[in-house]
Amino acid sequence: MDEKAKILIVDDERTIAREMRHKLESMGYDVLAIVSSGEEAIKKAEELHPDLVLMDIILQGEVDGVEAAGQIRTRSGIPVVYVTANPSDARLENIKRSEPFGCLFKPFEDIELHATIDMALHRYKMEKKLRESEEIFRAIGTAANDGIIMIDNEEKVSYWNGAAGKIFGYTDEEILGKELRPAIMPKCFHKAFETGFSKFKVTGQGAAVGKTLELAAVKKDGTEIPIELSMSAVKIDGEWNAIGLVRDITERREA
Repeated sequence: MDEKAKILIVDDERTIAREMRHKLESMGYDVLAIVSSGEEAIKKAEELHPDLVLMDIILQGEVDGVEAAGQIRTRSGIPVVYVTANPSDARLENIKRSEPFGCLFKPFEDIELHATIDMALHRYKMEKKLRESEEIFRAIGTAANDGIIMIDNEEKVSYWNGAAGKIFGYTDEEILGKELRPAIMPKCFHKAFETGFSKFKVTGQGAAVGKTLELAAVKKDGTEIPIELSMSAVKIDGEWNAIGLVRDITERREA
């Protein structure tokens, strides 16, 4: 590892916690602290900002490991791996609902500990990159002057930025999850999609993909406006989705 991953150990059995610390440090991790209660774990996570928390489920105090893990994720966004011994079925349900980044059942081998931590850190890194990409996309959508519309494989609107709302006069609630064709493009939808939409659903290519078209669209109040539509395709969960950039060209037409 180029940089030591920082870990917080939460376990009320001091002997086991110290042994775990020794193992982790021999593996190249940096153990920031050992705490024995859920309350301490929440406090230390905010103070020390570890990369990962190893959390025993049954702890001293009023806050158990599952509740502490939930608060740590909510407040600090830090991933948690549970460490427990023979949990009951009810506790296993709580563990699953809390969506940990891993779970180790005592006793475990060193290789299990190392692999679980590495996988948890990798998953967190990938999720962080995904969140950052989503934030960038949202920021671009918010700042864009052109309307941005994403249509899923069922021809329904899955994303719609503020500029698109201004162009067509619809709120997010009125358009998201609805079919685009009957709402704003009853006249131009055929020209833009219909001749190639079956192919588009399979290959991401259709009549309008990769082209810029000038079409007629209808606003919420019934006004017909000329628009410029540019389309591209993106694959999500194995299915092609269309992304359209829409510009109201009324002023340009008038000029």
